[in-house]
Amino acid sequence: MKFSVIIPAHNEQEIISKALSSIRTQSFTDYEIIVVCDACTDNTKAIAESYEAKIIEIDAHSSGAARNAGIELARGEYIIFLDSDDYWLSKDVLQTLLQVAKDNS
Repeated sequence: MKFSVIIPAHNEQEIISKALSSIRTQSFTDYEIIVVCDACTDNTKAIAESYEAKIIEIDAHSSGAARNAGIELARGEYIIFLDSDDYWLSKDVLQTLLQVAKDNS
């Protein structure tokens, strides 16, 4: 596994699909998606599951704690954080990041 993409989330049902879709459309596919539901009470978890994301549920009310929980589960060689209200415009983000990592190692 090359990449672990971690998305901290708290009740993001209205916007998380765009972030998840932008990951799922990547040309490079050796990645996992981890969504950390921090005290979610809406459908964020169900939406993330529909994108085959791994889910962690915590009750910390802290984006830092959510990121750390995601890191603990991550299996990728590289860890990337994507906020639930962000998304990638290019389908080659992961491929580009991998090339940059190779060029600089």
